[in-house]
Order: sequence, then C-alpha cells, then structure tokens
Amino acid sequence: DAGELEAAVETYGRVLERAPAYLGAALNLGVSLEKLSRYADARAHYQDAVRRHPYQAELVHNLGVVLFHEKRLAAAEACYRRAVDLKPDYPEAWFHLGLVLEGLGRHGEAEAAHGRALALRPDDADALAALGQTLLSLGRIDDAIQRLEAALAIDDQLLDAHLGLARGRLLAGELQAGWEEFAWRRERETWIGP
Repeated sequence: DAGELEAAVETYGRVLERAPAYLGAALNLGVSLEKLSRYADARAHYQDAVRRHPYQAELVHNLGVVLFHEKRLAAAEACYRRAVDLKPDYPEAWFHLGLVLEGLGRHGEAEAAHGRALALRPDDADALAALGQTLLSLGRIDDAIQRLEAALAIDDQLLDAHLGLARGRLLAGELQAGWEEFAWRRERETWIGP
C-alpha cells in the first residue's frame, strides 16, 4: 500500500537523520523508495549509503536495481559486478547481472551469470526462467524449453516463464502450444490489446 510505504520512507528518513550510518534503515529506506517507483530519490539515497558503506554488497546491488529500472544498463552492470565481487555467493546479484547482460545483448555472459545464480539457488524459478530466455536468445531452443518448464514446475503462475515458453514453442514450430502459452501476455500489467 502506497500510504504505508510513504510512512516507512518518512520513518526511515528520520532514523537516518539521527543515525546516518544505520545500515538497516538505509536498506529499508531505499527499498521503500524503489517500491514507490521514486527511482531518482532511491538512486540518490543508495549512492549516499554506498559512500558510507562501500563494502556492503546489498546496498551496491540495490543501487544496481534502481539503475536498471532507470535503463542505465552499463551502470547497473557495474553495480552488480561490484556486488558479486564483494559477496560471491549472492544469488540475487548474479541473477540481476544476468538480466542486465541479456538486456545488453551479451547472451553468453548472461548464461554464465544465470548459471552462477542457479548453482547457489537451484530451485529459483525466476533464475530458471531467465536462463531459459537467454538460451532462446542463443538459439538453444530445446535447452531453453527444458529450463522454462522446470521454472513452471516450481511456480506455475510465473509470467516470464509462460511467455518464454510461448516463444520457445513457437520457435520450435509447436504453434498451437505456443499460442496457448502466449495467452499469458494478458497477465502483464502493461498489456493493452486482445
């Protein structure tokens, strides 16, 4: 609820005025700003927090998430790489690094990053779906479909997995199955059309 998030922003802001180095409040304030889609505010906050805590992988990662939302992909990549340098066993950072690399068209690197995320968290449906999308971009249709189906076995409502599977089935020539999966596009918040 937006009202609760605004109240959280105010509360964490007051806490940080009194205790600027309080890491928990810094993390929570940034997440609250991000959930409100106040990306410029979140970015400025995280940049300040990272200056105070330069070795805190979660803060660096979260700055990358905000930069990704702002479509600053090169800057987001730098943050994710820094986060995994600081904390090599950080599956969320590897997952997001894979997403940004995919967005930059660097599919082989994206595959490696998603592989690292899955090595750390094998049952992560989002990472399986992202790897499936990357494998589609690499033209490895059968491998991609296998990963996308594995993601749906974990979370049968995962929209990205359904849409990836639609793409994979269509590319494999399985038109009816592909179009059935493609009906999931209506679940996307930004969807307009039939």
